[in-house]
Amino acid sequence: MTRLIKAAILLLGPLLLLAPTAYATPPVPISGSTVIDYTVISTRSADGNTIFRLASSFTISGDIRGSCFGEETDIIHPNGQLTFHGSCRFTGSVLASSLGTAVLRYSGTEIDPTAPTQGSFAIGHGTGGLDELHVHGTFQAVATGPLSFVNTYSGTAHFEH
Repeated sequence: MTRLIKAAILLLGPLLLLAPTAYATPPVPISGSTVIDYTVISTRSADGNTIFRLASSFTISGDIRGSCFGEETDIIHPNGQLTFHGSCRFTGSVLASSLGTAVLRYSGTEIDPTAPTQGSFAIGHGTGGLDELHVHGTFQAVATGPLSFVNTYSGTAHFEH
């Protein structure tokens, strides 16, 4: 029996060397800025909250370069605090990758209308040059108009292969 096991190891062992290996690039710091414009789709009230559904258009520069179109939901609570979340379809590149598409998801809060809005974001589910991309970061945004903002972002990005 041990002779059979040794023979199997000798015959099948080299096949393990042919198996594909998976690896991830180390996380790389990223930073840049984003210009965001919104269009109101709908507004409603519920339990003292005002809820806005918005179409979003992003132009992103820096280590992330491209555009993103999607939707966001903003909730103004009775205490004046704003919470929001959204997602958009990103088309562009990250860290000089080839062009691709991915999903950008984000959320955040604005505790005081005179202070910057703060939040976090993630990019994933990519295709093309953004296949196997994972980005996580934070941002701070300031209003440049009633429905427009500029933000700065920072975080990390890596590719799994």
